[in-house]
Amino acid sequence: MNFNGVVSNPAVAQNADTTQPLVAQGRAGELLVRELGGRGYAAAARGNLYLSTTLVGGVTVPAPATTLASKAGIINPLGSTRNVELVGLGLSSVTIEVALKNFAMEFQLNASQTGGVATAITKLTAVSQPLSVGNNAAQAFAYTAATMTNAAANTLILPLFGDYATAVGFIPTWFKFDGEIVMGPDTVMAITNVAALAAVQVVYLWAEWPI
Repeated sequence: MNFNGVVSNPAVAQNADTTQPLVAQGRAGELLVRELGGRGYAAAARGNLYLSTTLVGGVTVPAPATTLASKAGIINPLGSTRNVELVGLGLSSVTIEVALKNFAMEFQLNASQTGGVATAITKLTAVSQPLSVGNNAAQAFAYTAATMTNAAANTLILPLFGDYATAVGFIPTWFKFDGEIVMGPDTVMAITNVAALAAVQVVYLWAEWPI
């Protein structure tokens, strides 16, 4: 069976959008498979991948509460036209904590209908990739302050495993997601801990896709 394509070097040349190129092949006639970049490269190159971080001094991570004064999380607001794919979450404690304390992600679904949208919000800056040249505006946002008035309705609570060691303090951890958690509009994600922590630096990485 013959398979016709074109020998090309995609590392140095890109086709314009809407063109209908031949399938790319290597010099030996082999079919080229996209492995020039990592799994998130396409989203980053197109400006759909966003990064936010707290200051190095960190934020307080509260214990779960009915009225939750959250200091860490992501909101995809009502009216957004994008689905938010969680890509990565970094947690690093600024102070040493001796007792074993586990983090969790709490999700408030249909927030505008289950206690109301979050209030008293302080947003973090969302940086579009590629860094220095990305100029897309995120519809979702990470925050350092958001109050949820009916957090008891957060029935979807996901522990983040492998995040703390005893006696020697915190092990900085990067939690990698692979499309398993997608936040539609009107969804709030808040990071909590079984016991409040005084200072945790948080790094957020997410992608936004048209609905």
